[in-house]
Amino acid sequence: MAPYSRLLDLKGPWRSKELFSGNNASRIKGRGLDFAELKNYQPGDDVRHMDWKKTHSSGRPHVRVFEEDKEQKVSLLVDQSRSMFFASQGQMKSVVAAQLASLIGWRSLSDGDRLALQIITDSGSMGRPFSRSKENLVAGLKQLVEANQQLAAVAIKPKLKNCSLTQCLQQLLHSRQLGRQLYIISDFNALAEPLLDLLRQCNASAQIRLLLVVDPLEQRLPRANNLVASDGVGQLLVDGLDRKFQLNYKQQFEQKCQNLQRLQAVAGNNGQPLSLHIIHTEQAALPQLLALQSGRH
Repeated sequence: MAPYSRLLDLKGPWRSKELFSGNNASRIKGRGLDFAELKNYQPGDDVRHMDWKKTHSSGRPHVRVFEEDKEQKVSLLVDQSRSMFFASQGQMKSVVAAQLASLIGWRSLSDGDRLALQIITDSGSMGRPFSRSKENLVAGLKQLVEANQQLAAVAIKPKLKNCSLTQCLQQLLHSRQLGRQLYIISDFNALAEPLLDLLRQCNASAQIRLLLVVDPLEQRLPRANNLVASDGVGQLLVDGLDRKFQLNYKQQFEQKCQNLQRLQAVAGNNGQPLSLHIIHTEQAALPQLLALQSGRH
């Protein structure tokens, strides 16, 4: 994936795709500033950078001077829980998520950023700390492959996966290990309000891009009688010709998208809105990322 990642531009604007109204461009700028020194206030200085403590103690107005920090920290969260072990067409959602993580990871290192990779599983999270080391990324990708290979089609509790994602974000906020850029690659199965609240908190200090991995069957059921659904243990017979069932099924997916889309209107302290993008399992990961950054639909 490393050679193909050179085609990406993670710093430029990405555009939302279908299911979301409008073409909402979002450019990741990051805070990009580090404190350098204090100086006496001069007419024209930004009053938002006033240092009130120094101003009070000295009796003269002082402002903080910042310098550009070209190095940025990038947090990459990849969902490898069991709801991602699914495909009706193309590749498994978990495989597509792993490909996205690899592309974004290699591109981030090429940009000179420090990358932290977190892998979310049903039993918890694991990963690698912030580093510009290729060896660190390779070790993280090996963990990602191992997590992917351990997935199996077995029955799961619906709330288990989101607890894991929620806990991972809580740990990042508590430990102050949240990067200036945050990518979350997931299907956001059984999306809950605590997770939405955490995303709002993260958006106060980080530019967030959510990559929603979707299988075609999640958006619409085929119109056919006697459809059989299975979680790997039990089976359920579904009437695909039932219009009410079809409508409810479609509305559940749309409701999840709408809940995530509402976060796009919440701009954090960095002034940047959260962005949400759909990635389809029946298409290769790289062309979809390239289409997002170019604004193609």
